[in-house]
Amino acid sequence: MSRKTLGIAAFALCTVLVSSVLYAQNVQNLYTWVEGINTDREADAYNVKPEEWIDVEVGEEVQVSLWGETGGEEDVPVNASFSVAAGRGNIQIIGSGDNWVSVRVKGGSGGNAQLQYEVYGDYNMKGGLRWGRITFEIE
Repeated sequence: MSRKTLGIAAFALCTVLVSSVLYAQNVQNLYTWVEGINTDREADAYNVKPEEWIDVEVGEEVQVSLWGETGGEEDVPVNASFSVAAGRGNIQIIGSGDNWVSVRVKGGSGGNAQLQYEVYGDYNMKGGLRWGRITFEIE
């Protein structure tokens, strides 16, 4: 391979790396935005880290969206995959999108259940925010 070809390849690689850093969203903290689907639940925000538990009731269906605080004027939706991590008999995923998941509370009054999330996408954030759990306290 000639020096010219190597130079062009190195320049292209640097351009891709620099552009990915320049266009990545800076995320300082994560929170969930929780809205009722089948109830008149008032929408509210809950910290992910440090964790705030989400109070739910048996039979309730909620949509949980993952958002990032940027330190600027506008927060950004944070794309993630979701799965049930604990309390599989108590909650069920009934729908999902890029930054949200819909959950049905099936049982477990007086107990807990957890969703696990894993962030994907182009975000500048601490490694500890890239994955974690969202806890439901079932009343």
